Amino acid sequence: MASFDLKAVITAEDKASSTISKVGGAFTSLAKVGIAGAVAGVAALTYELKKSVDAFSESQNVTRQTEAVLKSTGGVAGVTAQRVSELATQFQSMTMFSDETIQSGENLLLTFTGIGQDVFPKATETMLNMSQALGQDVKSSAIQLGKALQDPILGVTALRRVGVNFNEAAQETIKTMVEQGRVAEAQTFILKELEVEFGNSAIAAGETFAGKVTILRNKIGDLQETIGSAVVEAITPFINKLSAWASDPATQQRVAEIAKVMQEKLIKAFNDFKNWYDSGGKETLQGVLKFAEATAKAFLAVADAIGKVMTALTKVGKPSEDAIKRSMEGLSGVSGSKLRTRASGGFLSGGQASVVGERGPEIFVPSSSGRIIPNNQISNAFTVNFYGNINNTDNRSLDDIGKRLARQLELSRLGIS
Repeated sequence: MASFDLKAVITAEDKASSTISKVGGAFTSLAKVGIAGAVAGVAALTYELKKSVDAFSESQNVTRQTEAVLKSTGGVAGVTAQRVSELATQFQSMTMFSDETIQSGENLLLTFTGIGQDVFPKATETMLNMSQALGQDVKSSAIQLGKALQDPILGVTALRRVGVNFNEAAQETIKTMVEQGRVAEAQTFILKELEVEFGNSAIAAGETFAGKVTILRNKIGDLQETIGSAVVEAITPFINKLSAWASDPATQQRVAEIAKVMQEKLIKAFNDFKNWYDSGGKETLQGVLKFAEATAKAFLAVADAIGKVMTALTKVGKPSEDAIKRSMEGLSGVSGSKLRTRASGGFLSGGQASVVGERGPEIFVPSSSGRIIPNNQISNAFTVNFYGNINNTDNRSLDDIGKRLARQLELSRLGIS
């Protein structure tokens, strides 16, 4: 009974150990997956945060440019930075253009101070219609339209370059309005003519499936800008502190001291090497280089000599067909006209010719039957001993080494020391 109880306990322990081992393995695998997932998650989060910061930075740059243009022009157009931003957001929700792209175009329109606040919204919409219809960037459209509205009389002629033609009656009407000081009316007249030419191309494109996808992507970009804004606001204090630390005279002095110590150590190390080199190190260094060069040449010479020997050995026992025929012509009493080869061994009858190779290519004609045993079936191995100098070898010496090695190989095969 005690034995049974003991076995039961052991079995239970074994099962528990197996179970615990499997659970442990599962937790180990889970830990590995968790760590890999955490690393991938951190990388993905870092990438998304970078995209958010980049999006916010782009938006911030465009906004700063708007403020700079308004300041440089003195705000003569009567358009505020807030109004510019609102128009960009409004048209982004209806067209395939992002608010940054739209506001960049508006910034160019603002440089043409003749465009007033009443005309500016319609000019912005026309700029987008021209870009969509003509397939050109917003910057080009803004400059073309801005020139036309800044000087309506000459601007009509400039618009011909993009395929917009005003008839004589329209040109005369514009000229009369400008001469009477009704420039804003002339600008509105031009914008109406351009609306007939390009219609609501930008808004129409935004109503397509591709347009709706683009609008959604731009709105997601706005969300990224919000996240980027939060990140920038969070790290800006640290950047300011770091900048202040870098600008601190005490920090600059400390860095200068470290740089000076590094410079002194480098100069000392260079001088030590120079003194060693001048006091005999030059010869030592040259000796090392010569030894390395001689070693390399020796290895190359050995390799070349071995190559020559192997080439010579491949030719041994392989006489040309013409050489064999010439040898056969002088033989008499040989049975049959076909030369036998017994490289793999075999039996021969009396009078049969065969190629053998104890001292190179030979023809063997036995007077009675016999057997040839190939070298791969001979159990006794042989060693080739070579004594010679391979330093400073030239081609002639290498040929001599090859011949000596081949001769020593043949003597070893014959058992001659």
